[in-house]
Amino acid sequence: MKKYLLLFFIFMATFLTISGTANAEQQAITLKQGFNFISFTLNPDVNAAGLKQQNSVIAEIYLYSAAAGSFLSTFDGSLVSLSAGKGYIIQANAAAAITVNGTTPSSIGNITLKAGFNLMGISKTINSIKFSELIINNSSVKGVYKWNSASGSFVSVLKNGNSTLFLDGVDPFLSSGQSYFIYIDSDSSFNCDNGYISFNAATSADEEAIRNIYSQFVTGIKTKNVTTIMSLYSDNYLHLGGDGVETKADRQARYTSVNYSSAEGTNWYVVSMKVSASSALVSHHCKTVLDGTVMEDETYNNDGACYLAKENGKWVIVGNQKKWNVSGFTAHFPNNYFVEVYVDDPQHKMTSVTLSGPGVTNSSMIYGFYSHMPTRWAPNPMPSFGASKPSTSLVYTFTIVSDGSTYTETLDLGNSFIDEAPEIIAPADGATLSSKPSFQWKPVSFTGALYRVEIVDQNYNNIWNGDGDKTATSSEYSGTLSPGTYKWLVATKKSGSENVSFTNYRTFKVQ
Repeated sequence: MKKYLLLFFIFMATFLTISGTANAEQQAITLKQGFNFISFTLNPDVNAAGLKQQNSVIAEIYLYSAAAGSFLSTFDGSLVSLSAGKGYIIQANAAAAITVNGTTPSSIGNITLKAGFNLMGISKTINSIKFSELIINNSSVKGVYKWNSASGSFVSVLKNGNSTLFLDGVDPFLSSGQSYFIYIDSDSSFNCDNGYISFNAATSADEEAIRNIYSQFVTGIKTKNVTTIMSLYSDNYLHLGGDGVETKADRQARYTSVNYSSAEGTNWYVVSMKVSASSALVSHHCKTVLDGTVMEDETYNNDGACYLAKENGKWVIVGNQKKWNVSGFTAHFPNNYFVEVYVDDPQHKMTSVTLSGPGVTNSSMIYGFYSHMPTRWAPNPMPSFGASKPSTSLVYTFTIVSDGSTYTETLDLGNSFIDEAPEIIAPADGATLSSKPSFQWKPVSFTGALYRVEIVDQNYNNIWNGDGDKTATSSEYSGTLSPGTYKWLVATKKSGSENVSFTNYRTFKVQ
């Protein structure tokens, strides 16, 4: 998608960002020399030609038409009017500050997006939301792009067919007064009138009812009323997360077991939502303080409370309704390209799982094959390609038998192998180290690299998976190792992706 997007701008030498702030009847826009991506937060009282005439620094104004697949401009007379709710590119001859007069609209309404690339303008003040959060919460969105003038390249967050995110090192926030290219795979609409981004909104009444669910949740927390909280859940609530499958009874037991004397500072707000007539996926930010301790302060995109449905005319929390989950990633050891694929089955409801796809030599997957992942189905061996990187797209099909019924799920891993692994600096292979060894390596060349040291014993039983994926190029074991011989390596990922590369194992001794 990135290469395709760049074709739109082959005639542009450079792009530069803007910042826009709107007050009641004026919008101040800071322009930098070159191209500036903006959105009007008011309806200007002049047309495009008039704005150019008022500000000699403006060389041209562009609007990208997704329907036509081309740019409109004042140069050929194809761009005439200017309005809030759209994305524009202003070409400036020099850095300058301009003021646009106009009328601030009370609402903008739904903005139509076409399948493919769109220049999306943010004309209302919205709650803080990152590119990744927008993509995760809206399945039709495959990429969001912003030009970075410092690096001379697009900053983007992209999603592949496996819903894996790829970040260019950073994850920008969307801001009012700016515009962004967004790539979607189907016609859609968005709205930001209510302080958050909403895709494919059903009705304003639905949005209000959904917002009210989170308000009632806060009320239940503050008043310590579990009955109020549980009234927001469907009796059929089911959510598969990191802790396994959770039912409404599990959720109620969790809230009932919490002992607290106050709930000061509790604040939940909607970041974005995707709504249809009968279901909704809501990204929400939660900050809860219990007895002076911050219990949570983060945005949730895949939590049980993010999935809602309308039952008998009432919106309720239903969870993701999953009993199992398929997952996988590409991996690269020196001279060995392979993938790892799994099916999470925490309740062990499945009777069999078979796998087909590139590199598969044993179609039958095994439950609990790996002792450290006892509730997962996995193939033995994992699909492997040896020293030659496969050229094919890595699409895998799982045939799942559960409760006497057969289901099929497909997982597309693309072909995004990480070919580069870091060069080890220390310790030397075979070195004798202290019981709290330290490790050091050189950084890889690509942006957004994350590293993790893994330690195993002589039988490759896991000892330590580092302290998480970090940007640092050194690490120290956090515990105390017993005397013996160990193996270690460095695993490297790209920010926003589970795909990984590994160095060769090295050994060390602890006496």
